[in-house]
Amino acid sequence: MNVAIWGTGLLADELSDEIEKNDGIEKDNILFFCDNDSVKQGTTFHGLRVVAPVELKNTQVDYLIIANGYCADIRKQIKKESLISDDRIVESGFYRQLLYARTQYFKRYGKKHGNNAADDSGQSTVIYTAIMGEYDDLADPLIVDENIKYICVTNNRDVKSDVWDVRYIENENLSNVMLARRIKLLPWEYFHCEGLNIWVDANLPIKADLREYAGNYMQGRGILCFPHSERCCICDEAAAVVSHRPDIKRDVIIQTAEYMKAGMPLNFGLYETGCMVRDFGIPMVKKLMQDWWDELVRYTYRDQISLPYVCWKNNFLPDICDQSVWWNEWLAFNKHKNDKC
Repeated sequence: MNVAIWGTGLLADELSDEIEKNDGIEKDNILFFCDNDSVKQGTTFHGLRVVAPVELKNTQVDYLIIANGYCADIRKQIKKESLISDDRIVESGFYRQLLYARTQYFKRYGKKHGNNAADDSGQSTVIYTAIMGEYDDLADPLIVDENIKYICVTNNRDVKSDVWDVRYIENENLSNVMLARRIKLLPWEYFHCEGLNIWVDANLPIKADLREYAGNYMQGRGILCFPHSERCCICDEAAAVVSHRPDIKRDVIIQTAEYMKAGMPLNFGLYETGCMVRDFGIPMVKKLMQDWWDELVRYTYRDQISLPYVCWKNNFLPDICDQSVWWNEWLAFNKHKNDKC
């Protein structure tokens, strides 16, 4: 991709270093830096020219990365001056997550991603989600295919849709959080699973054909995940959870310690679980999901900690992609209405 970076300060300096430091991964082509400071315009930064923002109108830029602390003001300027369309703007934090995902992909496969171009268009596909209580609103996909089943399982009778097949259930003596996890992990208990089954968190609206995503990245293991956007070890994930969820601190520490005691290695891998593609026709996939649920019941609902453990325990590695779950061509991102998980 051809990218431009808005900013010539510390954020832009760190981002440029990060783009250049990783050998082997796919690297985007930085065309130039832009800055409102007329003194900097016409100089160079990291060996590239610094231009006025108006240059964005005259150059084919796939994405503009904002590496500046005044992101909201810059977005307003871009819109006012019609410099580049909003869907081609990304903040540096999201772009760095993409770089991290590419690095994890290269570590796993030893090469940059090449389009597998598998054709899953004729395969039966179910895309499903769950909304418990008022945690999220249900957004209709921006692209709807009549050959895909869209299922939403919910205990909220106010959830309605002309696209999703909304199926109402009761809480089954589980909390809203645990019930949503059970639907995600064991969907065959709630509807008939056939072909590809794609779980998508309700706060990740679908904006493109997820079968294309699956076809590009599935390599036969039966599970496809986005790599975690910042970490690759359950110990680091546990530390992050403890820092902002002190109410489950003790349980998370005990859980992680038990996994390490069992022999689980450091940096075994960590996955975003907001979007998962699975083929439940593969027996190991169903076993992994049942084992995963058992760990949630045994310890905590923090499924990103337990998934790597059950993978290690079963000598299994899911397929991964080189994309960030928070910024990619298939999914958008909305904040949870009540983000306590």
